Amino acid sequence: MIVSTNKNKMKNLIRLGMIAAVLATFIFTSCSKDEEEFSLVGKTYAAFSYHSNAYNGTIIQTDGYDAYDVYRFISDTECEVSTRKNSPTGGIIGDIDIDTYTLDYPTIKIKCNEEYTATGTFINQETFRITWKNGKILEYIKQ
Repeated sequence: MIVSTNKNKMKNLIRLGMIAAVLATFIFTSCSKDEEEFSLVGKTYAAFSYHSNAYNGTIIQTDGYDAYDVYRFISDTECEVSTRKNSPTGGIIGDIDIDTYTLDYPTIKIKCNEEYTATGTFINQETFRITWKNGKILEYIKQ
C-alpha cells in the first residue's frame, strides 16, 4: 500500500513537471512574438490611384495610362512618394517627394505637407488603407 502511494505521488510529480515545462515553453514563445516590432523600413507599398485619358481636342485617345501611388519607406520616419505609370514599378510621373511618417501599428500617419497629415490603418502587415481629405480611399499593398 505504501509503495503504490509513493508511485502515484511520483507519477503526479512527473506529470506536473511536464505540464509546467509545456506551459513555460508556450508562455516564453508567445512573449517573444509580442516583443517583435513591426517596421516599414525597406518596404514598398502601392495603390492604384487613377486612370488618365489622353485627349486630342475633344476626342479621347486610347493611349491613356493607369497611375499608381507608391510609398517606399527609407527610414523609421521618412518615405519616398512617387506616382508611377501603368504599374507600381512603372515610369515616374512628376516629382519624387520625401514625406515623414509615424507608425503606431496598426495606425500610420503620413505628413504630406505642412497643412495635411493623412491617417491610415493597417488591415494586416501586407495592406493599409488611407482615406484622403477628398474622401477617396486607397488600399496600399506591399510590393
